[in-house]
Amino acid sequence: MRILLIDQFGEPGGAQQCLTEAAVGLAARGWELHAALPAGPIVDRLAPVCKSITPLVCGPFRPVRKSVWDVARFGFQLPQLTAAIGRVIEREKIDVLYVNGPRMVPAAMWSRRGRPVARSSPAGSPFTACCLTVCRSASTADDVKLSRRPPTS
Repeated sequence: MRILLIDQFGEPGGAQQCLTEAAVGLAARGWELHAALPAGPIVDRLAPVCKSITPLVCGPFRPVRKSVWDVARFGFQLPQLTAAIGRVIEREKIDVLYVNGPRMVPAAMWSRRGRPVARSSPAGSPFTACCLTVCRSASTADDVKLSRRPPTS
């Protein structure tokens, strides 16, 4: 199985730590991994387990509350992100997309070409409601929503 890991940040954070841990687990199962994300230290962490890594331009955006300029920048970048993800899907013959973060969901959904999408994003994200709308409007029975649950003792 060929999986495309997609992230909105190349800098380390909690979600990116989850992504790198998931990547190690997926690679251990023998699945072929590819990644698409902005440049940064996470690229180096994924390189040992990914067959290819494609740089994406996403942001920069202000933390927490987004400005009007952030919204405009995202709107401008969305078609470029969609096209870039679509090219990786076709070039690497991707079977499944794993989207790590809400900002990449629209681009992934519009570029997926019928492939299933696993989505991981924080439930409290203000962007989540918009992403859920996009997912529902473009979803098929093959779509999967991943949720982060705290470890049980």
